[in-house]
Amino acid sequence: AVTETTTAINGNIGGTTASLTANDTLNGNPVTVGTGAGEVSFTLVSTLPAGLTMNADQTITVAAGTPSGNYTVQYTICDNDHSGNCDTVSSTIAVIGDTLIATDDSPSAVSVSN
Repeated sequence: AVTETTTAINGNIGGTTASLTANDTLNGNPVTVGTGAGEVSFTLVSTLPAGLTMNADQTITVAAGTPSGNYTVQYTICDNDHSGNCDTVSSTIAVIGDTLIATDDSPSAVSVSN
């Protein structure tokens, strides 16, 4: 398993990460999560913070309204063919907010008559 920091998700509108196992390998090959031979099991080790939901495809959905911050998710993958061949990692889910940019106004002249 490979530790990663996800592409930032805007917590104001929410979104979904790429699969946490997308960069994990078994014997040099991308892992397939499942119960069969040559596949790996996936176990969430840590409790997910509020606003984050684990999906069956190992992606994480960030709910709209989730506060900005870096959230840590810990998981373990194990080789189904060799149960002792496991790896546990902590990945970071990056949640950002909207960026406000203030710009100076340039009001136009207003003519006043008496």
